[in-house]
Amino acid sequence: MVNWIINRTDLQEVLFPLFIHHSIFFLTKVRREQFNLALHVMSNGLTKYIEIPEVIPTSSLLQPLPRASSPTLGGASFYLSFDK
Repeated sequence: MVNWIINRTDLQEVLFPLFIHHSIFFLTKVRREQFNLALHVMSNGLTKYIEIPEVIPTSSLLQPLPRASSPTLGGASFYLSFDK
């Protein structure tokens, strides 16, 4: 079994900008909320848990979910999952 540990710097400087640039999105509500929270924390420079508000405003960088699968995929759909 291989574990891939991603540090905060990699998330902020590599992965999240790539997700946003290529319009990669998460299909599950929980993953979208986690991604939105991460964007909020990074964009506002929050460093303590107590600084996080109870209601997180939706980021303008978060892409809306498509209504149907992409025609370039030929009707197939997929999503990123980081669950074990």
